[in-house]
Parts: sequence; C-alpha cells; structure tokens
Amino acid sequence: MISVSRGRAPVQVMRRLLARRADVAWDASWPVVALVLLAVTTIHVVVAWGASYPTNSLDEIVMVGYSRAIAGVDPGWQLSGSGYMPGLAILMAPAWWFTQDPATVYQGGIAITVALAMAAIWPLALLARRAGLTVRTAIVTAAVPTIAPAPALMSNYLASESLLLLATATSLVLADRLVRVRTIGAGILLGSAASVAFLAHGRALALGVAVAIWVVWVFRHEVRIAAATLGALLLGSGLAYLLYRAVSAQVLLDDSRTSTTVSELSNGSVQGSIGALVGQLWYPTIAFPAVVVVAVLFLARKARTDSLATLILLATAGSLALAVLQLKPAASLRLDTWFYGRYNEQLWVVLAVIGAAVLVRVVWPGLVALVVAVSAALGVGFLAITVPQMSVTQYWVDMHVFGVAPWLSTERYGNGEMQNWGTIVGVGLLLTVAVGVLSLVRSAVVPGLLVIWAAITLGYDAMSPALRSDARSSDDTPLPQEILNSGEVLWLDPGSGTEGNSVVFGARDLVVSVSAYDDLPEDVAVYIAPFSVQDPADVGGLLWGDGAQGLLNLWVFPGPLQDDLLRQGLVAEPVPLGG
Repeated sequence: MISVSRGRAPVQVMRRLLARRADVAWDASWPVVALVLLAVTTIHVVVAWGASYPTNSLDEIVMVGYSRAIAGVDPGWQLSGSGYMPGLAILMAPAWWFTQDPATVYQGGIAITVALAMAAIWPLALLARRAGLTVRTAIVTAAVPTIAPAPALMSNYLASESLLLLATATSLVLADRLVRVRTIGAGILLGSAASVAFLAHGRALALGVAVAIWVVWVFRHEVRIAAATLGALLLGSGLAYLLYRAVSAQVLLDDSRTSTTVSELSNGSVQGSIGALVGQLWYPTIAFPAVVVVAVLFLARKARTDSLATLILLATAGSLALAVLQLKPAASLRLDTWFYGRYNEQLWVVLAVIGAAVLVRVVWPGLVALVVAVSAALGVGFLAITVPQMSVTQYWVDMHVFGVAPWLSTERYGNGEMQNWGTIVGVGLLLTVAVGVLSLVRSAVVPGLLVIWAAITLGYDAMSPALRSDARSSDDTPLPQEILNSGEVLWLDPGSGTEGNSVVFGARDLVVSVSAYDDLPEDVAVYIAPFSVQDPADVGGLLWGDGAQGLLNLWVFPGPLQDDLLRQGLVAEPVPLGG
C-alpha cells in the first residue's frame, strides 16, 4: 500500500497543479476602457501617419482607380493587374467630388481604414461577451488584438482588411442574433452582412459558403428563415460580383483574376499544399500567441451545443481550404506563400478576441499546458514539413505576413541564407508561454498582450525600411510634369505592367493614354515604356535624365520639345542595356 500511495502521489500533485481554479470576474472600469481605446486608436494613427503615398502599385493604386471610376470622374484611369472587390473604393469615392488630387484621396482612404478598424471593436466585443465578460471588459478585450502586428501594421496601406474584419465580425454577431430571434428579417440581415464581407474582399467567399451551409443545417426545420437568409446572401453576393466586374472593366486593361483563380485550383503538388496548410496553421501561433489556439479549443468544446461556435470553425476551415487551394508556394518566387497569414487574418483576429476573452475569465494551468503543447506541435510540424520545401531564393512581402515579418532577417536573405526558422518558432513558443503565464495572474493577460503587441508593432513600424515615410514618394517613377503642360497627353506602353500604375497615379493633371509603340499617333512627344521597349531609340528618341535605363523609361521623341530639353541638358542618348 505504501508503494502504491507513493506512486500515486506525483500524479495527484500534477493533477492539483493543472486543475482549473476559480474563474476570475474582472470588470474593467470606464476610465480603463477609455484609456485602452485611446491607446489602440493612437497606435493605429501612429502606424498610418506616414502613409502619404502608395507603396504598392497594384493593391493600393487599383483601389484608388476603382474609387475614381465609381465617383464618375473623367478621364478614367487605365491600370494593369488583377482586380479587387470594390467595397473600400465605394467608401472612398465621394472624396473625388471635393478634390482631384489622387494623393489626397489615397490619404482619405487610409483614414477610412483606420476608422473601420476602430469600428470593428464593437462587434468583436459582442463576440467576446459570449465568454461571459461584462460589456466594459469585453470592449477592452476586443480592442487589444487589433494592435497585434498583423492587423495593426496594415494601417500602413490602403487595403480592405479592416472593412473585411468589420463585416466578418458583424456577420457572426448577426448569426448569433438569428439563432436567438429566429425571424425572416434577422436572416435577411445576416445574408446581407455576409454579402458586404464579400464586397469588401473575395476572401470572404469562404464566409459566405459557411453561412449558407450553416443556415441550411441550423434552420432545416424553418425553411422560410433559411430561404430568406440564402436569398439575401445570393442576391447581395451576386450584385457585389457584378459591381466588381463592371468597375474592373472600366479601370483594368485586362482583369484575369477570376479565370486565373479557377485555373490555379487544379495546379500545385500535394506535398506543397500540405506544406502550405501546416504553414497556415503555424502562423497564428506566433502572430497571436496562445489566444487563437485557446479559441479553437474553446469553440471545439462548445460546437455540439453552440451553433455560432460551429459557424466560426466552419468559416475558418473554409478559409484555410481556399487559401491552400490558391497558394502554390513550391512554384512561387515568394517565401510568404508558405505561411500567408493575410489570407485568414480576419478570422485569426476574431479567434484572438475569443481566446483572450476566455483567458480573462478562466484560470486553468492545464489549459495553458495544452495550448503550449499544441503550439509546440504545430511549430515542429512547420519545421519538419514546411521549412524543408522552402528555397533561399524566395523573397517575401511584409504586408502579407506581418505576424511573422518582425522576426524575418533581410540580411540572411541578402546573404543567400535560410531564415533561422528554429529561432523564429522558438520566439512564438516563448510568447505563448508568456501569455499563458499571464493568464494565471488575475486580470493580467489583456494588459500583458497590450504591452507585448504595442512594443512589437510600434518597434517594427519604426525600424522597417519599407514602412518609413521617406520610402513613400514618386521619386522612382519617371513623371513628366516638368515638360508637359496641364491637360496634355502622356502615352504609356501597356507592357509597363503594374509599375505603369504609379505613372497613372502620379500624372495628376496630365491625361494618360495607353498604347503599344506601333499604335502611337505621329505627334507623340513623350512616351513611357519598360526597358524591354527600345524602339524609340531607332527613331531618334532620347531618355529623360542622364540616359541610364530603369524598369520604366521616359522617352522624348524628336521635335521642338526634345530640342529644347537637349539644350538644357535634360535628355540624353540611352545607355545600352548592360552597358
């Protein structure tokens, strides 16, 4: 008996150590709510402050072009690249009725995205309340994850993420309301909200499909409610898609997004897809340490009795599946496609809020241990399955993986070395442990997350060369304002690609017309074309500047303008490529 008792003693001690303790009833005061909201707003404003000019010639400038088309401003822009859903552009369009300066419209769009990020806190707080929090505590808890690097650093860009987050969170709140009130009107509201999410971004297709499956199942005995919800969803999403097609036809030279997306679904290797899936699952363990895993465990436990938990998990699974089907990292030049966090960011934030809300109330060392174990397993899987498939030549774009970007080394990339993935995974695990420990201290987890995320977000925003305000200008784009008068035509080669979008954006009061070299009219004075187009040199064209060639070149054709510029030393013979 003595030996048996001694054998059981360590087990009993371990059980006591891991046992769930009494829940915490923390009710934040209104002054605390105000201070947290002020801090969160300030961080977003600080991040967005230097965003005075686009750095992304595709995502950002296309959105400005869409807003111009929706506003009905002539002449319309002709841009290159694939299209985007125009939800944000609709909100930006009225700015064109007060100004014709694209940079001002762009800055107004940035302000709108910050405001939308703040607005998303309320529906997120309503979701946090489902974990048993008071209104004030729920607001504080919902606000803090919005300053994690992944969502907060997007305030540097004119992107639809904050609108997508707001629409996604609102859709989930309305789904919860539908279950409670069970009326046709509530169903129409849910279908409409999910349509708005799709209008914000095509990635919300997964949410729409999840809502459709969910409403058919939950309301299988209430056909009228299910039909009303599905009708609003299909009608709203259909109208959103038609608007996207109409605006894209006006703005884009060739929008192949839909056909490209469909064709890519059947491409890619199984091994690469598995690697991408593991990378997608690992990403939130460092971008939102502990809280996303807690949320998934919490929702999985409640799914059998809580239909909203089922919907959130279904939407997350669908979004992950859609990401893996579209991402082809093995064939890509981009490293970030292995762990493309931006694809599911709106749902990671929702889960982060729910997970944080659980940790505010629940004091459970056993849960912390399980979360650390799950995070460690995902990290090991990432190192074993995903990392070996990566190439040292693959580069990354920060805005797609802000949850990991602060830990990536441009120096190692420049030296042709693999990222130190073991250390990066270790950082995520240490942050997970830290958050888990904070959850065991009364009311400490939310303030702790606030400090951790604020430090990483503001630190990276200040140190990253790509995010500094001095990196935002038109200096790298050949623009002829000094040699053409207002209203004159600037000709642009269609082969200029998305770099040509920067020319259109920066042309201001010039009229930009797109034409291949062979189709140019005889009286053309100035032509911008990629370095692959050397035909202007054959007819005596000179380059603006010292003759050095870049991605885009500004050619001045023979005539009075060229003669005048040549006398001033402002144009020169082109330096041969490779010379």
